[in-house]
This record gives sequence, structure tokens and C-alpha cells, in this order.
Amino acid sequence: MFVQTIISIVAALPNGAPRCQINPQGIQQGHGSAPDQTLGYSITAAKEGNGMKFSIANSAGLTSFKGALMYVASAAAPKVHLGKFTNLDTTKFKFQDPNICQTAGVQGAPEAVFTHANPSDKPLTTTFTWEGSAEEMAKADLTLFAVLAAEPGKAQGGRPGTPRWEPITLPLNGGQAPTAPGAPAGPAPAVQKVIKCMPKNLAAAAGIKV
Repeated sequence: MFVQTIISIVAALPNGAPRCQINPQGIQQGHGSAPDQTLGYSITAAKEGNGMKFSIANSAGLTSFKGALMYVASAAAPKVHLGKFTNLDTTKFKFQDPNICQTAGVQGAPEAVFTHANPSDKPLTTTFTWEGSAEEMAKADLTLFAVLAAEPGKAQGGRPGTPRWEPITLPLNGGQAPTAPGAPAGPAPAVQKVIKCMPKNLAAAAGIKV
């Protein structure tokens, strides 16, 4: 019921992860490779319209990633995927097969979870747009769940052929990051809010100090 083989990106899974839910402990047990925090991947979220835009960064000098699995859910109900991703670059990514999710007991729209479609390099300039209902956006424990994988050996001290992967949980409405094996909990990263400027006279009329 969990992702167990996403990390063998180049050889075993060139065309995507075969599951709908992330469990770092399952990955580690299945392949004997612990999460690699030296990969240095991070994800930031900016509120945009009725959803979020996710951007990827790297602090370890990597300029791309190979594999991914990503979805948004309530931290209390991670098997109920919320909203949907839009404008997905289908030359590099694909939505997960609904039959795989249904078999695993995972609920949600077909566009609620995606993985990589091929082993090509995906640049860090890649962004992902997610849209949710007002009710979904208001959930206090709304969370992005993701795994990013790099080419084997591309990490600090990495050996050629060694699978390298990193799980990421990003709270989207504040609070504490959900605890997951291999991914230490921590305070929620700041979510950037897109704010439009308002003329001073209109702001004053609305009782807003500028």
C-alpha cells in the first residue's frame, strides 16, 4: 500500500512510481537505502488564486531531479488526496493510474497525484500548480507530501549506482510538519502569499492602514 520502489529511478522505474502513497520507512525497508538529507531538496508554496504553486530548490548544488511522487492531503487522512494538479508537463510527468490508487484504498481525483513519466532530468525551474476547493484550502493540516529522487550517486559522498531519494512534507496552512519515518518533524515553512497592491485612498476607505 506504500511506495517501495521510487528510488530506482534510472533502471527499475524509468516511467514512474507504481504507488499512490508515500512511506519513507517502506522505501528504506524495501531497498536498504535510508533517506538522503544531503540531497538538499526543498519545496516552497505560494498561494495563488484558489490553490498553490509549488517550487523546488536545492541547497547541495544539484540543478535537477529525476523522479517524483507528489500529492496534497490532510495530515490526519493522507489516503484521501485533495484537489488536483493542473497544467502538468506531460512530457516529463504523468498522473497516477486511478486503478493503482483504488486498489490501495486511496481516494481522490485522477489528477490529485502524479509521478515522473521518464528518467529525463527535470530542471529546478519546474513548478507545479495545485487547485483545491475553499473547504480543502481551509483545512488546518493541509499538507503537501512528496518524494524527490536524484540520479544515483549524485549527492555528497554518493557512490555511483546508489539510490538517492528524499521525502518532503510541507504544511500549507501553518502548524507542525507531520512526523514520518526518515523525515524529521519541524515547524512549518513560511507560505508566501501573493498580495495585490491597493491605492492608499481605497485602503483608507476600507479602514486598512498602509
